[in-house]
Amino acid sequence: MPRDRLRDLIAAQLVHSDLPTRVSDLILTALDEPAAGRQGPGDARPGDAGRGSERLAAEAAVYLRAVSVEGFRGIGPWVTLRLRPGPGLTLVTGRNGSGKSSFAEAAEIALTGEGRRWSQRAAVWRGGWRNLHSGGTVRIEVTCTVEGIAGPVTVTRSWQDGDGLAEGHGAAATADGGRLSTSGWDAAFSTHRPFLSYAELSDLLGGRPSAMFDALHAILGLDAVADVARTLTAARGRLTDAARRLWEEHPPLLAALRASGDPRAAQVADALGDPAHLDLDRAWALAAQPPPAAGSAVPPGQAVTEGLQHARLAALAALRVPASGEVAVLAARLRELAAEESGLLGTTTGDAARLATLLAAAVDHHERHSDAIADAVAAAERPCPVCGTGRLDEAWLRTATAELALLRERAAPLAAVREGLARALTEVRLLVTPVPAALATAQAGSCSTPVRAAGAAWERWAALRLLTDPVAVADGLAAAYPPLREAVEELATAAAKALDLADAAWLPLAARVAAWVSAARRAEADAQPLADVRRALEWFRGAAQDLRDERIRPFAEQSAGIWSLLRQESNVDLGPVRLTGSANQRRVDLDVTVDGVDSTALGVMSQGELHALGLALFLPRATSEASPFRFLVIDDPVQSMDPAKVDGLARVLAQVAETRQVVVFTHDDRLADAVRRMRLPATVLDLVRREGSRVELRENLDPVERHLADARALVRTASLPRDMAAMLVPAMCRTAVETACNETVRRRRLAAGARHADVEAALTAAHSVTEKAALALFDDARRARLVLRQLDGHAPWAADTFRALRDGVHVGYGGNLAGLIRNTARLADHFRSLA
Repeated sequence: MPRDRLRDLIAAQLVHSDLPTRVSDLILTALDEPAAGRQGPGDARPGDAGRGSERLAAEAAVYLRAVSVEGFRGIGPWVTLRLRPGPGLTLVTGRNGSGKSSFAEAAEIALTGEGRRWSQRAAVWRGGWRNLHSGGTVRIEVTCTVEGIAGPVTVTRSWQDGDGLAEGHGAAATADGGRLSTSGWDAAFSTHRPFLSYAELSDLLGGRPSAMFDALHAILGLDAVADVARTLTAARGRLTDAARRLWEEHPPLLAALRASGDPRAAQVADALGDPAHLDLDRAWALAAQPPPAAGSAVPPGQAVTEGLQHARLAALAALRVPASGEVAVLAARLRELAAEESGLLGTTTGDAARLATLLAAAVDHHERHSDAIADAVAAAERPCPVCGTGRLDEAWLRTATAELALLRERAAPLAAVREGLARALTEVRLLVTPVPAALATAQAGSCSTPVRAAGAAWERWAALRLLTDPVAVADGLAAAYPPLREAVEELATAAAKALDLADAAWLPLAARVAAWVSAARRAEADAQPLADVRRALEWFRGAAQDLRDERIRPFAEQSAGIWSLLRQESNVDLGPVRLTGSANQRRVDLDVTVDGVDSTALGVMSQGELHALGLALFLPRATSEASPFRFLVIDDPVQSMDPAKVDGLARVLAQVAETRQVVVFTHDDRLADAVRRMRLPATVLDLVRREGSRVELRENLDPVERHLADARALVRTASLPRDMAAMLVPAMCRTAVETACNETVRRRRLAAGARHADVEAALTAAHSVTEKAALALFDDARRARLVLRQLDGHAPWAADTFRALRDGVHVGYGGNLAGLIRNTARLADHFRSLA
């Protein structure tokens, strides 16, 4: 949500609140402060190197066309996974270690510059990303279609021999060779990351509570809310920390006063003894009096004068300058930002900024003067004040306003640098304080020379507050700081020595009293601002919570809908999802009930349920309409899920695939089986890893066709003895028919609401092909003796084929094997048509 939109919403609520104006102003001031710069994800973005690259639009829809990999993880020689660029479900199946995850991680690293699974591992894990069977070169190529760009867009990332994983070179280009920058996708990759691995799925709920909170907060566009809360929290922290330190120092100060033999110490202890009734003026006056010399009387006027002198010495001794490292870092940042600004000024970005300033002035001139002209015709005839010929009419205003928006967008990088310079100069003004009052008014006899030197150095230092040129400020910091530090240190040392000459017992204690009283007075002055900040923060947190609840409601409803499909045979219900807490206590609250009883979600859910719930939270985030990525890449989501949840997962993926391109990598055949059984539209690919890390991709045949294909391969094998083929081919044909019968039984019974476990138990209990056929034909394995009669009634060839594949396993088949395979295919189709 834009900050100005948030300000309007909060301002409207403040109008109807009972907050004092000063508290409301605190909140509005926090809303007006610019957000601190954030580091974007993935420093090494593809296509960022070099100038002249066109920036990909952040909102243009993106689909995947192909992922090609060489030498990365489990993939050796170059291989390409081709995809249909559009909505639809693609399953890539293969055993563990076949290279499935290598494709998923390759696409993620090529597009984002990092792999979440690897970035969170120890160094020993991150070192094994190169394939052992390839040469030195590692290359990943992701081909996309991007809305508004003719032809494919290719994003590549490559590594030379010896490069580390983070040292890959990224590039992006159009089909005609035009260079592109994918930096426009940075924010979307952070907020709507379309990649999900098994490890990340586990971390969605098992990781830090604040991580999920931050992810959802960003999706809802509520970063500005967090910025304002942090600003108010920081203000409260500064005030409360000062008060806390004050009262932490109170007991030891009282103890030291009461342990002192000086009568004034006892009087100060009496003045400060009751925290509810502090007499700060009396304590200050006593602390400012020096101890009288032994055996001598000090006139009252002289006591006051010398007391002030001691107090001033104490203040001078306490003078401090900023740390040298802080000054050096700030100066370096100013030079770096100034250089960056200078570099941009000579580019099209600088031109755009200058033109935007000029055009904004012209638009402002037109708006100011057109308002003062009542006659529209007269306004239209008003000439341009610069050239005297053009007309600044309404048509010009519309064109100029549109052009101004484009110029400001092009000038955004320069604006960001200038904003950084403004923040840095603000930090300078906070760092470079005016000449301290203690130094300005000091009249320290023995320290007069160091006072003058320190005063002059501090005046030169304070003058930097008036400079606006960042380079001049940086040079001034570097030039003014060393003599300032040297002069102040010399003065502090001289003042301390002068104090040491005074009474060793009272003055240190008096200095502590003076410092504590000064802090107490500041705390008194800060009491009202602290109460205001606390009230502002309390009110804003309530308003922010209401806003979060309102914004997350559609997201939560979508998650609940997905969970309702994934939770098959689960007793866990998911209610509203809420973002609660703040700072280190921020978290996502899941309203979970088990059999209608409120529960803490994570403690009662199985691993499969946790993964299903993680998907329910991931999918709305990744499929948000605000995301340009119209694809999802999910690696191994099936693990730990029972069969019922696999069915639910298949339905969810198919539903998402109606509007998104969904690519799922899995080693578990149950997902592909569920997709086929429920007749969900999907492309299924098999991935096979050969010797030497050679990976092959082929379209997946359904299990029945796979068995028949193996049978055909045996018939074509000339070296296979005829009698052996006569035994093996009927066996494969029988397996194909059993598979078709199992598929029919599962489809029919699960559609009727049967439990997965009960269906599998029935299939396991049907030991023979005849019993499985009886289940398919009659839904009753006990009617096995009626199978041949039923098939003969359908078609004589069906009964003959069934008898041949049933008996041929034991006695061999003497007929035409190719014909048996053809009839088996027809028989399998018949069984499949029963459900």
